[in-house]
Amino acid sequence: MQRNEIPNPPVEGRVYGEIAALITIVGIVIALIGVAINLTKGGELLDTSKLIQGLLEGRSPHEIWKTDSVFKAEPHGYWFFGYLSTGEGLSMAGLAIACWGGVIGAWSIFLAMFRSKEVLLYKKGLYPVLAFVISVILTLAALGILSIRH
Repeated sequence: MQRNEIPNPPVEGRVYGEIAALITIVGIVIALIGVAINLTKGGELLDTSKLIQGLLEGRSPHEIWKTDSVFKAEPHGYWFFGYLSTGEGLSMAGLAIACWGGVIGAWSIFLAMFRSKEVLLYKKGLYPVLAFVISVILTLAALGILSIRH
């Protein structure tokens, strides 16, 4: 290799970067469209002025959802599927798509490791095992099965 030659990044890194970045950008665009709808039409599920007022008063998020939202409780899981026509639902869907970009990217890097024996067997196969474990943890977290309660 000559001094001025730039080394190519590993294929696994390019696969992850391109897939995760593309899906994340799509999710961000969808979320921004949802925010624009919410700003023009106003909040349909949770009044933003009541939300900000409640936060400034020091109320907990659970209490704000319970008293000021149409749900009268804190929504969990993929609640936004039923509200994609609202700005809030579209924004949350965009955020979920952006998060799933990382999950799909993690699975793609795991699968890309199988194209090369050198990568697959490096450090006695530790990297594919770690990629698999990370992919499973991310998938379980995105599905809401694995969570950290606060």
